Amino acid sequence: MGKLERGLVDLLLSFIRRVKEGKLKPDEITQDKTFTELLIDSMDFIELQIILKDNYGIDLFQKVPPKIMQMTPLSLANHLAG
Repeated sequence: MGKLERGLVDLLLSFIRRVKEGKLKPDEITQDKTFTELLIDSMDFIELQIILKDNYGIDLFQKVPPKIMQMTPLSLANHLAG
C-alpha cells in the first residue's frame, strides 16, 4: 500500500471513529468492514467530502463508485488514489 492510500485509510478510520463514537466500539472499526457495517450514511459522506477536499484535494462525489456502501475504507482509499 502506498503512502497516499495509507493516509486515506487512516483519515477514513479516524473520521468513522469520530462520527460513530458511542455507536460502534473502536475495535469494530476496521479497514475491512463495509461502510454499511460501519453505519455510514449519506450525511456522513457529505461531511467526508469536505474533509477529503480540504486534506487531499479529492472530490469524493466526482469519483464516487456506484456501490460505495459495499466498499470498505481500504477499497475506497485504493479507488480514490488510483
